[in-house]
Amino acid sequence: MDSLVQSYKNFEMASIPQPDLPATMRVLQMSGYGGYDVLQYVEAKAPRLLYPTDIIIRVHAAGVNPVEDKARQGNMALLMRLTFPYVLGRDFCGTIVSKGDEVKNFNIGDEVFGTLPDPSGENGSGTYAEYARVPATKAGIAVKPANVSAIDAGAAGIAVFTAWRGIVHHGKVKTLSSPKVVVIGASGGVGSYGVQIAKAFGAYVIAICSGKNAELAKKLGADQVLDYTIENSIREFSLQEKDAVDIIFDAVGGEDYWNLLSATLKPSGVYSSAVGPIEHSGSQRVGFMDIAKTLSSIAGHKMFGSRKYQFIYSLPYEDMPEITTLFEEGKIKSYVPEDQVFPLKDGAKAHELIASHRAKGKVVLVMN
Repeated sequence: MDSLVQSYKNFEMASIPQPDLPATMRVLQMSGYGGYDVLQYVEAKAPRLLYPTDIIIRVHAAGVNPVEDKARQGNMALLMRLTFPYVLGRDFCGTIVSKGDEVKNFNIGDEVFGTLPDPSGENGSGTYAEYARVPATKAGIAVKPANVSAIDAGAAGIAVFTAWRGIVHHGKVKTLSSPKVVVIGASGGVGSYGVQIAKAFGAYVIAICSGKNAELAKKLGADQVLDYTIENSIREFSLQEKDAVDIIFDAVGGEDYWNLLSATLKPSGVYSSAVGPIEHSGSQRVGFMDIAKTLSSIAGHKMFGSRKYQFIYSLPYEDMPEITTLFEEGKIKSYVPEDQVFPLKDGAKAHELIASHRAKGKVVLVMN
């Protein structure tokens, strides 16, 4: 039976016309788990259409996310099992060079951006590559607005979807009148979008970040900035703003902020965490005990917490059209400093910056 299924799959793949593309491409490929040296700039097979709903894009820019650096180190091996050689990357901006017969909403030549559902395909073909296969019906994908650069579009992906889930889905910001929103980690990749999304829906935004990034937070739209490096600043805010906040969006994680800030939430308020009870989860190797602790803490907050607690574990690809409109209207912008843009061959440097937790906004790879 298995041989018949495989024969059918082989026939299905062979029956799809393939684009006239180079046989190979340059990729940043993982040879295994380990240090920055496992990211190797090599020649690999270019992707091909596997299903009628696939598109092939020539990648212009690919966002780099903390989860990819953690996967590279092997810290997430219990949760993300990789087969080597492996090409990381989910976020992209690129031009469609081929598409399957069932792709109706996009045309060859369209410049598109978005996020892969996962780096799947031959050799784990993610977007750290000159070409990528995108399953159009599963990915979060849209035509890039003309007023958004390829770098800014390629940066968005996972980070903007995560912030959207926390503030729009969990926090239900669109249903609130004059909401008050706290964004923890406001100057980082996820938090920078969180500030803007909250502001786009009329929120008064309190940004939590270091004092050196206060001006950036204000530039993104924050009305008030709390410097977490100042002793007792968060505790004093908590005492002053008891039962006053509608949404707390946490892009840092850990228990400290929950313990300090949950009292500021209104009885109807929501605490939404992108990371969970372990701060910068995955920066160290995640073991069975860490997973158990995380699940136990989340369950405890949900069942016994004084306020509603939500953990982000999936991304709302279906909302890509609305997110794209906000980019087009200039209500959301990617913050990508020039020194955080790296050529594909220097992807190890991008990972080193991500691992330092010193990046402001997003880090991006660009193709040659």
